Amino acid sequence: MAEVLVLALGNSLRGDDGLAWHAARRLETSAAGKSLEVVACRQLTPELAELVAEAQRVIFVDAAVNVPPGEVRWEAVHAGTGGRGGFSHQLKPAALLGYTKSLFGAHPEAFQVSVGGKSFDYWEGLSPEAQARLPELVRVIEELCLRSTPSFPPRTESTAAASRR
Repeated sequence: MAEVLVLALGNSLRGDDGLAWHAARRLETSAAGKSLEVVACRQLTPELAELVAEAQRVIFVDAAVNVPPGEVRWEAVHAGTGGRGGFSHQLKPAALLGYTKSLFGAHPEAFQVSVGGKSFDYWEGLSPEAQARLPELVRVIEELCLRSTPSFPPRTESTAAASRR
C-alpha cells in the first residue's frame, strides 16, 4: 500500500491533455523507493475507489481548459457526490472520493493539481507553454506528496487574480 497515490489523468494523444502523463513519468523515476504510487489513466472510474481507499493522500493531476495556458493551480478536494451522470463511467475527484468513503469507509486527504493547456488537438506532444511548466508541475506534486500542509498557497481563481494585480 502506497502512502501517496498520484492519479495522472488525460489522453497522451491529445496534446496538452497528456501533460499529467508526462509528469507521471518524471515522478516515477524521481520517487523510486518512496511510498508513492503513480497511476496514469484516461479518466476516473468507480473501479479506482479501492486503490484510493488504500492511500493516506491522493493527488489528482490533470490539464484544464478553464485555466490560463501554462498556469499551475492546486486545491484541496473533499468527498462529494457531484460530477457524475446517472449512466456515466467518468467521475470527478470529489465523486470518486465519495465512492471511496461510502464503499470502504476511507477518506484520504486529497488534492487536485491542474495546469492550463493550450492545445488539445490530436498529436503526441506538448505545447511550448505546457512543456515549460512541466518542471513546476512536478515540483508542486512533490511538495503535496511530502507535506501535510503545503508551504505555498493554493492557486485558485481568487489567488490567481490577486497575483496578477
